[in-house]
Amino acid sequence: MFVIGLIWSVFYLISRLTGGARRQLLLQKNPVQAYTICHDMLAGMVERAYYLFQAFAEQKYPVGKWDRYSVSPNGLLILPTGVTTPGLLAPIDWAHILGVGVEMRPLYSYTGATDTKWSKMARINIGYQFNLLIVPTQGETITITLPIHNSESALIFGAHTLAYARYYERRTTMVGFDKGLTRPIVHFSMF
Repeated sequence: MFVIGLIWSVFYLISRLTGGARRQLLLQKNPVQAYTICHDMLAGMVERAYYLFQAFAEQKYPVGKWDRYSVSPNGLLILPTGVTTPGLLAPIDWAHILGVGVEMRPLYSYTGATDTKWSKMARINIGYQFNLLIVPTQGETITITLPIHNSESALIFGAHTLAYARYYERRTTMVGFDKGLTRPIVHFSMF
């Protein structure tokens, strides 16, 4: 019985040590991957917006839809949760939108890989969040969180939003991105 207890204790100790190391490795690896994905999403979004902007010159105005959001020449329509058809809802007109922003926000965890007093006080970057910010003339800024994995339709919606913002001469900005990495991305002739 003592041998079984000793083997169990050794197994528990090894799994605890490797689990902590594996968790620490994941915490160090995911933020870098998310950081790269966010910059790639921005590049794809701006490139698609550039080509959409070119289509506007030919009087083609496509509608961009994702989840419960829709953007068109009429403005931005946000369906309330649980509603599947727009009904009598009116979009936020482009005349009432001051600007559109693209934000990369870091996500943090306050628990370290070990359960010590100091590790619980440390803030660890666990990834990044990709947001579209819509600034209306009245009211609060609207934050639309776009997924960074399997997000083709969200990326297309974001590109439509940027293209319409530029078409209606609304201010566009980027928040939280590395300027050195985004400089070649945003220097198309229209962006």
